[in-house]
Amino acid sequence: MTTEELITVKASTFAAVVARLDGGACERHARDLFHRLGGPTTFETYLAAVFPAAARLDNLPEERASELEEIGLRLFPHVSPGYDILTRLSILVLKVIVERMTSGEGVRTMGNPAGGARV
Repeated sequence: MTTEELITVKASTFAAVVARLDGGACERHARDLFHRLGGPTTFETYLAAVFPAAARLDNLPEERASELEEIGLRLFPHVSPGYDILTRLSILVLKVIVERMTSGEGVRTMGNPAGGARV
């Protein structure tokens, strides 16, 4: 599935489609959406910014996705609130972070894909 196909999936079925994707596919799509939105920093720095909200276990996944969307609005001030792509990016990023946490990889920070500090 291409990113273009993923962003045209009906909103009501998007989460189910993402649930079938592996972490690598989710990360590729999330990176693509991040760059399409004109991310203000590196993708890894974005992940580090949203990680605390995504990693909280005291709220439901839907609440975490909502928090990620709010962070996204602060990081992408040029994107209109309620723009569906931010919601989709938040859902993809949530899965990327969960996959990294469960694999023991952690979240790379400061754009250092070779290793470096992890949160």
